[in-house]
Amino acid sequence: MSPYCGFSAAVSLLILGAGQARLGLRRHPQLLTVIACAPASPSVRNGSALAVSLFNRMAQSGAKNVASDICTYNIIIACFCRMGHLDLGFAAFCQILKMGWRVDTIIFSHLLRALCAEKKMNDAMDIVLRRMPELGCTPDVFSYTILLKGLCDEKKKVKRLLSCSI
Repeated sequence: MSPYCGFSAAVSLLILGAGQARLGLRRHPQLLTVIACAPASPSVRNGSALAVSLFNRMAQSGAKNVASDICTYNIIIACFCRMGHLDLGFAAFCQILKMGWRVDTIIFSHLLRALCAEKKMNDAMDIVLRRMPELGCTPDVFSYTILLKGLCDEKKKVKRLLSCSI
């Protein structure tokens, strides 16, 4: 598959593949990525929602048809977080843990960004400082950068609030 696969081609391949047992997401996770990252257009308003919908359609077609892996779930978690459904992102994360797959910092980064965007800094700090090490995942420079940016944004807002009330 060409790395320059267009949006329409990606959707067509996923819909076509939903009915074919030999096309699994393990072979073509980049299709979901293309769809999830698609810019808003007349044909699609929300690429993340479409990617989740297509994943669900393929999953409902039968486990034999969908060979999902950690990359697929990473894409789905990113989609849920972009859509503002942090709870569903954590639900997908729990599925990864139930399957016994090893989590990495990339998966955590989507959850951390969403937590920081929702101003849940205590939860974000708990993940970086406690949960990640518990799961055998060492926070990296990206994890700490996301956390520090969230803390700085929160501190700036507190400073602005204090300067307005004085």
